Amino acid sequence: MHAIPLDYNDHVLMPLAAGERGSFASMVIVTKPNGARWASGVLGSFSQSGRRLPVC
Repeated sequence: MHAIPLDYNDHVLMPLAAGERGSFASMVIVTKPNGARWASGVLGSFSQSGRRLPVC
Protein backbone atom coordinates (compact mmCIF):
# COMPACT_ATOMS: atom_id res chain seq x y z
CA MET A 1 0.00 0.00 0.00
CA HIS A 2 1.08 3.56 -0.60
CA ALA A 3 2.49 5.39 2.41
CA ILE A 4 2.49 9.18 2.79
CA PRO A 5 5.24 10.48 5.11
CA LEU A 6 4.25 12.94 7.84
CA ASP A 7 6.62 15.42 9.54
CA TYR A 8 6.19 15.58 13.33
CA ASN A 9 8.57 17.28 15.81
CA ASP A 10 11.60 17.02 13.48
CA HIS A 11 10.83 13.32 12.88
CA VAL A 12 9.29 11.69 9.81
CA LEU A 13 6.47 9.19 10.39
CA MET A 14 5.55 6.77 7.62
CA PRO A 15 2.37 4.75 8.28
CA LEU A 16 2.26 1.34 6.62
CA ALA A 17 -0.28 -1.43 6.15
CA ALA A 18 1.14 -4.79 5.15
CA GLY A 19 -1.12 -7.56 3.97
CA GLU A 20 -1.14 -11.24 3.25
CA ARG A 21 -4.08 -13.46 2.25
CA GLY A 22 -6.82 -10.98 3.17
CA SER A 23 -5.36 -9.95 6.52
CA PHE A 24 -3.58 -6.65 7.08
CA ALA A 25 -1.46 -5.19 9.87
CA SER A 26 -0.68 -1.51 10.52
CA MET A 27 2.62 -0.09 11.75
CA VAL A 28 4.68 3.09 11.51
CA ILE A 29 8.32 3.69 10.55
CA VAL A 30 9.93 6.60 12.44
CA THR A 31 12.94 8.46 11.03
CA LYS A 32 14.82 10.56 13.58
CA PRO A 33 16.53 13.88 12.67
CA ASN A 34 19.93 12.10 12.57
CA GLY A 35 18.60 9.63 9.96
CA ALA A 36 18.19 6.66 12.31
CA ARG A 37 15.02 4.62 11.71
CA TRP A 38 12.95 2.26 13.79
CA ALA A 39 9.64 0.44 13.34
CA SER A 40 6.79 0.49 15.83
CA GLY A 41 5.79 -3.14 15.54
CA VAL A 42 2.18 -4.04 14.79
CA LEU A 43 -0.25 -1.34 16.03
CA GLY A 44 -3.39 -3.15 14.92
CA SER A 45 -4.82 -5.56 12.36
CA PHE A 46 -7.84 -5.66 10.08
CA SER A 47 -9.35 -7.97 7.48
CA GLN A 48 -9.90 -5.75 4.44
CA SER A 49 -8.06 -3.02 2.58
CA GLY A 50 -11.01 -1.20 0.96
CA ARG A 51 -12.19 0.81 3.98
CA ARG A 52 -10.39 4.00 4.91
CA LEU A 53 -10.56 6.06 8.06
CA PRO A 54 -11.95 9.59 7.69
CA VAL A 55 -9.34 12.33 7.43
CA CYS A 56 -9.81 15.06 10.04
